[in-house]
Amino acid sequence: LLNGKENKNFGIRICMIVDVPQCKEVIKKMPSCERDAIYSRFSKLISYYLPEGDFLKNMVFDLASSSGENLAITDELVQRVIKHSEHWRFFLAGMAYGLYVRSVKVTNFSKKKNPGSIDTQQAIYLTLCNVFVTADKAQYKMLRLLAPFGHKKRYIWQYPKFAQYLNRIALKVANHCFHKNALNDGRV
Repeated sequence: LLNGKENKNFGIRICMIVDVPQCKEVIKKMPSCERDAIYSRFSKLISYYLPEGDFLKNMVFDLASSSGENLAITDELVQRVIKHSEHWRFFLAGMAYGLYVRSVKVTNFSKKKNPGSIDTQQAIYLTLCNVFVTADKAQYKMLRLLAPFGHKKRYIWQYPKFAQYLNRIALKVANHCFHKNALNDGRV
């Protein structure tokens, strides 16, 4: 929705352009309200791509139709896949984030500050875990933005937090063993 009205061409105007300079030119020609929303941050851009929106349905339909399989693809099937398959939700959100950082973002762009293509593709692994641990700060920031696209709560941790968690577990185990041995020895 844009200013309370559905904008069916918005996503197509951006995402069907693979040439970064060309994409930036298309964005520059948009009305200022659209352009400002897109440039401001990823969460504003992604708000245009609701799962029930035409752009995502068309994209999933095109990907599935191009698979080479003889599939009967209906709007209902595409909508169910987007709604219920976390794999597709994370895949599409990861693609959108990659598009944002490579083609839309106009400030603070550098390889050091943004996740690479492989990092964005890792989003699909969120379907397999409750906790995703990474040492890459850019990937960490991205995955924290993408995690809410799933159906359940997931945690994205950097290694120091993971180490703290392991230390807490080790301390609990050590305390449990100490108290158990103390009971067995008759010290308690």
